[in-house]
Amino acid sequence: MAYCLAVALAYGRLTPEDFTDGTFRDREVVELIGKVHHHSDTKFLRIILKTGEEIAEPIMPAPDLHGWDEVVEKFQQCAGKKLTGPQRFKVIDAVANLEQLTSVRSLTEALRSSSN
Repeated sequence: MAYCLAVALAYGRLTPEDFTDGTFRDREVVELIGKVHHHSDTKFLRIILKTGEEIAEPIMPAPDLHGWDEVVEKFQQCAGKKLTGPQRFKVIDAVANLEQLTSVRSLTEALRSSSN
């Protein structure tokens, strides 16, 4: 959790691409990790600046995905750099028609990263 919070503070976002060796070694992220204290029972994200000023924001629950289109959009975002466009299309099509598949082989083959 400290890593995720540090990346979000450093970059203003957290995406699948942030889980790389380069980001793990980023000096700013490493420094922030040492300053992050996570408490799982808290309802607020609280940041204390060097000046002593405190900023607090309520922690919002992650939104549920509603409907097929939102699921597809989230998959596209997460798989975008790991799978090619045709691979993503094959996965989406296989999942959309999962009950009609005679074998999951086409799905698992489509999920293999193009860099393998």
